[in-house]
Amino acid sequence: MEELPLRPSSTGEAVADLQRRLLAAGLDVGLDSTGHYESGTRSAVMAFQERRGIAIDGMCGQQTWQELVEASWRLGDRNLYLRRQM
Repeated sequence: MEELPLRPSSTGEAVADLQRRLLAAGLDVGLDSTGHYESGTRSAVMAFQERRGIAIDGMCGQQTWQELVEASWRLGDRNLYLRRQM
């Protein structure tokens, strides 16, 4: 993963991964799904940030990335267990 934050002018596989995750979250990146962080990606990031109640800056920093990864999980996707006895 490229160093965070991802921002306009960022390019590469990290941006393409961000765009795939935004699409999976139901957000339209427009024609930007090319690995280039342009206006459609920025708008989708801002919409995601607003939806999750985090600071809206249009950049994918650590908090936005963590929220985006968390949003990708669906019920039943992971096993939960207690690590210690109650």
